[in-house]
Amino acid sequence: MPLYSDVLQNTNSNAPCLNITDLQVNGFGIFADTAARDALNATIRTEGYLACMNDSDKVYIYTSSSIADVDWTNTANWQLTGVDTLIGLTDTPAGYGTSGQVLTTNGTDAAAWEDAPSPVGVDLALNTRTNAYSVAGDHEGTVLSIGTLGLTVGTVYMWDGSGEWADANAGAVATADGLMGVSTATATAPDVLVSGIIQLASVPGSAGDVLYLDTTNGLLTATAPSGSTEIVRVMGHNLGGNRIYFNPSQDWLEIV
Repeated sequence: MPLYSDVLQNTNSNAPCLNITDLQVNGFGIFADTAARDALNATIRTEGYLACMNDSDKVYIYTSSSIADVDWTNTANWQLTGVDTLIGLTDTPAGYGTSGQVLTTNGTDAAAWEDAPSPVGVDLALNTRTNAYSVAGDHEGTVLSIGTLGLTVGTVYMWDGSGEWADANAGAVATADGLMGVSTATATAPDVLVSGIIQLASVPGSAGDVLYLDTTNGLLTATAPSGSTEIVRVMGHNLGGNRIYFNPSQDWLEIV
């Protein structure tokens, strides 16, 4: 590393080595604290002096043309470079939030940590869960909030085109070829899961088995229908523990 016997200076004011807020940097030093900076020898002081403060991890630039003690020690003449707050906000968020939270702003002057919301629309939502599955109806996935009738938890329904859910049944095309869903609750107009995982009171077959629409209203079966005019439509898979992955196929076969 080269050694220099005196202060290095760039005497060309039209070609500054470093420019901060339209002020050419004419000197540089690292100081333990403000007292050490104030004690800098007057022969080295200059406008545009850059001071790195070890005690605060901040960098300041001297903006006055005077190097007199009264000016050099005046903190008003030292401008902080860079920022340590969120630009355009009146405050900074407290701490780091909690696991899974997201930082949100109101678009104007405030920020806050909030629980990450599930995407929710007018008629459709993507629900996720953090608690273990325990009772029939516990679910996560894509749900629709349409229809006005009372439904039964765990029952498979088909959107019938008249604006309501009707019992799905593999006995005929008319009750087996449409949009399918599983009710997530026994209630009036509950959410209906159209794709995802749901806990049921009981599930036919064993873990890993393919599930088909049954020829009994609203049920699933691990055995494909085989009678004339019956419909074979895959509805999902048995996950074990009375849970299913519900993902109705868009294809179906009519037995002749």
